[in-house]
Amino acid sequence: MVDIETIVGIGITACIAVIIIAFKYILLTSSKEDEILSNLKDVSSSLKNLSSIDNRLDKLSSIDNRLDKLSSIDNRLESLEGNLKNINEQIKESKDTEKKNYKRIYVPDTNFRSFLEDSGVGKIHGDYVVSSNLDKFKKFNLRKLFIGSLEGIEEFKNLIELDCSDNQLISLDVSKNTNLTVLNCNKNQLTTIDVFNNTDLKTLHCNSNQLTSLDLSFFYKDKIEYLVDPDVKIKI
Repeated sequence: MVDIETIVGIGITACIAVIIIAFKYILLTSSKEDEILSNLKDVSSSLKNLSSIDNRLDKLSSIDNRLDKLSSIDNRLESLEGNLKNINEQIKESKDTEKKNYKRIYVPDTNFRSFLEDSGVGKIHGDYVVSSNLDKFKKFNLRKLFIGSLEGIEEFKNLIELDCSDNQLISLDVSKNTNLTVLNCNKNQLTTIDVFNNTDLKTLHCNSNQLTSLDLSFFYKDKIEYLVDPDVKIKI
């Protein structure tokens, strides 16, 4: 029969063996990490993304500064040296530039805001749409969307075609959309429409509104095609 001292001895021996194996594993892993990390200085200058998270680095000084992304948290770094010393400023400058490219557009009409978001213009934030790509939109089809106001349309400087027919508009300001060539605003509740600044306009449909007159005298004769109600007085 095995006595207690023998059992205890076996237990202690087993524990020591486990500790020795674990210690050797740690040393081996550490050695391999050291080998890998020591070779970072030889990384090609074409490197764009570097992730060195959760290692034992205390210096990063020999890597080219053309990195697009650097992740080095949970190390022993106190600062970035050499070619990398300005990387924080570069990252900050990049983020600041990105922020500058975004524009907040005040769009009080809910349906117009939803259209802009659904069309990929930007994201809704309260009564605003935040966008960074206003210039790429050249045509809007807003027909039958129950829109009561197109405030915000003035921000789309490159718009060349606008169909806002069959809505609930009581006013329409396209004075800053100077590239418009086609404007269809029929079947609204407009009492006036001013296209004085829209000298590139070739087609204007504004029938079925509440217009009493329309001034087109600043267009060259036969340059613009227009469609209005018969009782609207045209000045041309």
